[in-house]
Amino acid sequence: MRAFVEIRRVVLQQSDIKEQLKQIQQRIGEYNGQLSAIYDAIENLLDDKTAQRKWEERERIGFKKQKKMNPYQQLIKALHAYPSKTWINRYFDLQRKLLQTLEIENDDPRLGLSLNKNGSMPVNLGQRYVLRPIPNGSIGCIVPIDFDVEYIEGSVVFEFSSGKMKDAMFLQLNFEKHKPLPAMLWQACLLCCEDILRHCHKSGYRKFHQPLLYDFTMEPAVRYEILSGVNIME
Repeated sequence: MRAFVEIRRVVLQQSDIKEQLKQIQQRIGEYNGQLSAIYDAIENLLDDKTAQRKWEERERIGFKKQKKMNPYQQLIKALHAYPSKTWINRYFDLQRKLLQTLEIENDDPRLGLSLNKNGSMPVNLGQRYVLRPIPNGSIGCIVPIDFDVEYIEGSVVFEFSSGKMKDAMFLQLNFEKHKPLPAMLWQACLLCCEDILRHCHKSGYRKFHQPLLYDFTMEPAVRYEILSGVNIME
């Protein structure tokens, strides 16, 4: 009788163990389902991030913001618009002569050598343009209002006024045709520049001043090195 009771107890214990094992398996199964759900959620988030990154890095259409060029790149691009390296050297020799005659240094606040986005490179004294190269082979320069334009076969681009009185004008002339620059024109331009410098303390264009353009004008070695990177006719 005792043996039978002992056997029955062992069997019942095994049944309890089986039931516990079954419950454990069910719980593990539930956790697997929860873990799978978590993994799926993580994968979906990663997919969303990837899709967002691809969208942000997509090839854009329409207006594209260009990377800003540094002064050296701007100068190289601007120089490609002019007729030849010989023409460029001749013009910047004239510009150097003007600055040397006026004794204008790079740090003079009355000077502004601009390098504009459209490629123009005017010399500014005070509030006025005084000299400028033009890609078509012409140049512009300032002269007194009573200068004889027909003498150089030039044309008036615009006029300057002091108060209500016109006192100077900016001319355009064929630089190739005038070799060398007529002495009368040079003196007239110089006269205007000297008058501007006597009456101004700072150029309104000073904030646009490019020291590189000054070095290109004044230093032959700098000019030679920069022109070596310009692919135009000699």
